[in-house]
Amino acid sequence: MTISLTICLPDNVYVKETADKVVLPVEQGNFTVIDDRAPTVLLLHTGLIQCLNEKNEIKKCYFINNGMADIVNNTCLVAAERLIDLQKENLDDIKLKAKENKFYQDLGERLKAF
Repeated sequence: MTISLTICLPDNVYVKETADKVVLPVEQGNFTVIDDRAPTVLLLHTGLIQCLNEKNEIKKCYFINNGMADIVNNTCLVAAERLIDLQKENLDDIKLKAKENKFYQDLGERLKAF
């Protein structure tokens, strides 16, 4: 089975994906959504949402600024304040934007870990 991921921002739905697992940023680190997980509501922190394939390889990656997740019936609905689609941004642009923008500074710090 797969997990259906939807990420909404205040003005629109920005992401509709499917993945074998979804990793969410929470206060204590990361929370992994797997098939048939018990229904859960989570408070999300600024960080990376990762869509993984069956081999646990990152398929897609998004950076969010806080939010919440509602997980039920293999569906993960995320409401976030802000989102960066890391498939559409390059590292040089992120570094340039980080000079003036705290959100991009947080992203740059988190990407150093990869």
